[in-house]
Amino acid sequence: MAKAVCADERVRRRFSTVVFVTLGGDLRGGPRIAAKAAEVIRLVTGEEALFHEDPALAGAQLGRALDGLRGSLLLVLDDVWSEAQLAPFLVGGRNCVRLVTTRIPTVLPDTASRVLVDRMTDDQARAVLTSDLDLTDGQLAALLSVTGGWPLLLRLVNRLLAAETATGLTTAGACAQTLDLLRTAGPAGADIGTGAHLLDLDDPAEREKAVRATVEASVRLLSESASERERLLELGVFAEDEVIPIGLVCALWRESAGYEPVRSRALCRRLRDVALVGLTDSGGLVLHDVIRDYLRAELGAGRLTAAHGHLVAGVRPAPAPTPWWELAEGYLHDHLVRHLVEAGLTDEAEALVGDLRWVELRLRQRDASAPFNDARLVPTGRGMRRASELSAVGHLLAPEDGWAGRAAVLYSRLGGRRHWAEQAAAGAGRLPAPVLVDHAAPPDLPGASVVRVLRTEGPVMATGLAPDGTTVTTVDGRYVRQWDVESGRVLWEREFVERFSVREDHPQIGSNYALSADGRWFVHVHEGRALVWEVATGNELVSACPFDFLIAVAVSPDGEGVAFCSEDELAVCRTTDRDAPGPPEEPRSAELPQGRLHFLAVASGGHVTVARVRNLLLVHDWREGDREPTLLLAEEAQLADVAGDFLVRGSRGAVHLHDLLSGEESSLSCDPASHQLVVSPDGAVVHECLDSAGGEWRQIRPHAEPAPLHDGRGRPST
Repeated sequence: MAKAVCADERVRRRFSTVVFVTLGGDLRGGPRIAAKAAEVIRLVTGEEALFHEDPALAGAQLGRALDGLRGSLLLVLDDVWSEAQLAPFLVGGRNCVRLVTTRIPTVLPDTASRVLVDRMTDDQARAVLTSDLDLTDGQLAALLSVTGGWPLLLRLVNRLLAAETATGLTTAGACAQTLDLLRTAGPAGADIGTGAHLLDLDDPAEREKAVRATVEASVRLLSESASERERLLELGVFAEDEVIPIGLVCALWRESAGYEPVRSRALCRRLRDVALVGLTDSGGLVLHDVIRDYLRAELGAGRLTAAHGHLVAGVRPAPAPTPWWELAEGYLHDHLVRHLVEAGLTDEAEALVGDLRWVELRLRQRDASAPFNDARLVPTGRGMRRASELSAVGHLLAPEDGWAGRAAVLYSRLGGRRHWAEQAAAGAGRLPAPVLVDHAAPPDLPGASVVRVLRTEGPVMATGLAPDGTTVTTVDGRYVRQWDVESGRVLWEREFVERFSVREDHPQIGSNYALSADGRWFVHVHEGRALVWEVATGNELVSACPFDFLIAVAVSPDGEGVAFCSEDELAVCRTTDRDAPGPPEEPRSAELPQGRLHFLAVASGGHVTVARVRNLLLVHDWREGDREPTLLLAEEAQLADVAGDFLVRGSRGAVHLHDLLSGEESSLSCDPASHQLVVSPDGAVVHECLDSAGGEWRQIRPHAEPAPLHDGRGRPST
């Protein structure tokens, strides 16, 4: 029905773009729902989406994509089963109309305009029930109560009665037998079929019982043996809402039960005759998703895994199996990886998604999202890495470049990855001329030390890495995001109001936000207040901001203190809970020399601040109550960095690591050619970067010899 609406000429004239998305009962779990939202983003914008794990974050990005469209869009969301499925698709979209089909009306928002289409009118239901049958008014009334006017059940009951009467049973006898069966096994016990109870289609439990009873009655007509019932159940392995090639059904049953193709096709026809499946003119089998759910529930987990294994074995003939990328079957291309994983063949699935020949097939057949989605289905670390690597390339594979152009880009970008290098080199050698091929590695490929490449929506203005390296926080565009380093997924996201301060008499452009070095805390100034967010939890603290013209702001590692800097003044204020009673604490301030501010930092509790104005490094201690802060340090420093509660400063080969809270200081040796120092938030490691063409760097630690130098790609320097 939804597809018929999309094909209607009036709908096509009204909407410049129509996007059809099937959700279905199998779409469960946050990451899978988020991936479906990302698929819609690609369909709408033609661009790859961020790798979200949270459906709410994916929905927010989809909403922004919909808001950016100029023309009108019809977004069709077919077969919705839960509010969680629907929620990400309801965000934004000023020019977007959504058409939702569902059997569960309670999943729809209260503001939705509802059209009841799943219950036929009495005349329509009578026409389906009486097809090839002569039924009395009483029989019709009882059967209508059984089916509730549901087209699926109407058709099942009609075919069941027709099959029974074809064996010589009278129509009255067939009706009585069917009603007796449904009174016993159906959803309403003895009341059903008496007029006292009408099947409630809004109740999933009632629908399930009615389908179970009717299907079981139809299955009894197939054969006295359990074999054909088992073959029917095995059809539950196939993907939802797909036309299944009969050849694949034959392969499945040949492997599981030794059926010859003639016998398999005959069984398919008998299943069609009792309305358990549909057959298309093109040689495909169609399975209603409600019946599919019943079949999968009856199989159970163990037999379902075995059936997936039979299907995989059946389409891969021994002793010399055909490589998967040489098979011409389109259904297998789209669903093979899922069947391998569900069959327990995870190693084979992992190897397949990492084979460039399979990636090439999927790119030709679908688009850049296809091989990425395949790899994402493999529940292993290598599978996730393949997905991340393919995701980083997908946005560069423009369809208008043609296959040779896309393949050249694919080989160029993947050639720098250890796993893909040999395959990419072989693929590049097969490309037809003329085509551009790398003679050396591109200069912008990530080095061997790169763990993850994260694709953001805007330029990254700040980053913070957790001490254990598992998460990284970025500020890109108007968003603060926390990412999982292993998977590349967005774990947390929040939008903020970005502001810049400009004054004609001052050379520096001020910013209203900052991120702590470990990515745990984010502060931004809005409407005269500093709002401090604890990343990942959303816990919010506040403090007053004393300056109208703000050059910089900083937040302490524990979120308890905020520092502010104007053109000639420094201020510190303690944070309080947003809902705390009373006014926020008044800021304390100190004078600063005028000049360009290179950085501003504040230690835990707001106790110590570090500001670098021009080359002058200033350290103030604010722990003396209401008194003026104590100036602990004021000296020229060629190099300096602050992270957490630690300051590192140096010049002319000497480096000093300073604990801002305890006052302890240790000396380190550095190369006189160093032009940058970076300290870790726990003060355990200092990195120095040399002023050399190769961008060499190394670690230096207190009381230890400097580590070997590495080049800009993370390799040991020679």
